[in-house]
Amino acid sequence: MAARACLALGLGAMLAGCSTPAPPPGPPTVYGPSLAMQVTASPPFDLATVAMDAVAGDIAADGRAHLLVRPKGSSQVQHRVVGPAGVGRRWVPAFEASGSLAVAFDEAGVLHAVAGRQHRVMRDGVWSEAQPGPPCLKLVRSGVSLYCGYLTGGDRFGQGWRIDLWPLMAPVPVPARIHKLVLACLGSEGWADVAVVEPALDRDTYQFAFAGDDGGALHVLYAWSRGMMFGKTGVSSAWLPPVVDCDERVRAGKLAAMAGETVFNSLADQVGYVFDVAADPGTGTSLNIGAFAGTTLEVFLRQSDRIGTTQLMETPDRRGPRFVGPVRAGAAGDDRFQVLVADTKFGSMVSTLYHLAFRDGAWSSPLAVGDTPTGILHNDAVQLFVDRRGNALAVWPEGTKSTLLRARWVVLPHGHPQRAEP
Repeated sequence: MAARACLALGLGAMLAGCSTPAPPPGPPTVYGPSLAMQVTASPPFDLATVAMDAVAGDIAADGRAHLLVRPKGSSQVQHRVVGPAGVGRRWVPAFEASGSLAVAFDEAGVLHAVAGRQHRVMRDGVWSEAQPGPPCLKLVRSGVSLYCGYLTGGDRFGQGWRIDLWPLMAPVPVPARIHKLVLACLGSEGWADVAVVEPALDRDTYQFAFAGDDGGALHVLYAWSRGMMFGKTGVSSAWLPPVVDCDERVRAGKLAAMAGETVFNSLADQVGYVFDVAADPGTGTSLNIGAFAGTTLEVFLRQSDRIGTTQLMETPDRRGPRFVGPVRAGAAGDDRFQVLVADTKFGSMVSTLYHLAFRDGAWSSPLAVGDTPTGILHNDAVQLFVDRRGNALAVWPEGTKSTLLRARWVVLPHGHPQRAEP
């Protein structure tokens, strides 16, 4: 692929409790162009004092964040509105549901929530009864339509089965079901599947992130794997061209086949990938950020089918293995992006979450947001919700048992920050 930049952020300890002395604490050091940007952050505030099984949300047009959470060991989903000035009103029981949570506002400002196959909407503060729909793992708005991404297996979406070789006493051929990423949209007739990733290939898609823009395009990062013995894994970037609305995609009469360009490759275990994608609503430029655990964070921009470059960024030398925790990205409008990454000191059980802003190939100085437990790659309680005005709400669990849910507003300045060469 085209040259890509690296963001190495000193991401830390796989072996907590090691007796090796930890290096001095400090934020990751960014080399290359930097942004002369003064980021404003509120003091951290508490959201809940119990561990959460799921955290999801979105920011409304009025600048308030709507959060949905489900405590561990409970089926009760709770809803809370968090204003820019502080915590906002208390948690309110919303509905009973299990499974992952996906939340997004549609063009009309109606809040949608999905848990498993149960779809609900909130109007005038009241949640509707559950309606059946696709098992969305993520909801996004693109153009005037709402889109859902989910993983499924079977012949309906291309190749349904393959033969894997399992490493027993001797290689044993075993039938394996192939799982694919499917994108659906909400049109005038309800939900409809409109695109599938790599239908002709006999490899699994097992993890993904996607984003939309005002033009109706979809920007997708997805992780794939193939085989047990002599297998291979990777992460690819794909793009679905814009349309007027969901109904136009449905009228095409067939599923769009998406095939991406591989941007990360490894022969190691598939669970080590973390990544996210955010798309500027106006320009359609997407920021793609991701890494394989123990290595560098790769960062690149994409404009339709063109993958661009950014600069190289490094960290101070630190002893011990590096470990990448959750990575979150959001679009702040005017081709500005906000990113949340974890930086773990070797031997520590705590990771520091850092916020960075990106524009025109340059990064702001890292801002320490808070601390979260080390070693959880895919921690759904770590979230970053961003709107096009530059407002972001970072949410994370604290404590060794994640029994405190905290949050903090981060606001970018208006105008055009200038690049400053070091």
